[in-house]
Amino acid sequence: FQARGYLEEQRGNVDTARTSYQAAIASARESGSPAILGMYLHDLAWLEVSQDLPAAAAAAATEAVEIYQRGGDERSALEVEAVLAWVEAKRGDATAARRQLARLAARAEEGGSESALFVVLVAEARVAELVADFARAIELRRRLCAMAEGFDSPGLLLTHRLGLAKSLEVAGRHAEADALARELLP
Repeated sequence: FQARGYLEEQRGNVDTARTSYQAAIASARESGSPAILGMYLHDLAWLEVSQDLPAAAAAAATEAVEIYQRGGDERSALEVEAVLAWVEAKRGDATAARRQLARLAARAEEGGSESALFVVLVAEARVAELVADFARAIELRRRLCAMAEGFDSPGLLLTHRLGLAKSLEVAGRHAEADALARELLP
């Protein structure tokens, strides 16, 4: 179910992806595997962020954080806590969201987890876009692209270059956005 959810999410079939993630969550609940349940809730939380649904994102993220913390998985907890920071910003408290993201970034750096830092920076970029701090969003998107390039993951790099193009476009930097978009097209 999780793989199907991810595939459908990448295809843009959000409703099918959500249904698959929810089926995976139900299966994990049935099997009594908290680690797997946390992972599926984590995936669902980020899907809901991508769909601009803060209540649904918060519900999935809150449960995932609790599960991860009970199991001692601080890195995964940190990654999904970034969703909760985005939810705070979406609900109007960007200052609290930025403070939370700064704490999460510091924890990721202290723990030496580049992947956790990456996820926190994704949330920070989304918060910057949400509050129309486009200069910061572009800076973060460029950093994410550089990190994705270092991860040697073409799909991840493509996703974040597209995010950069969108940030440039919204910031009114149309020529840069167009040039980047042309690079991304086959």
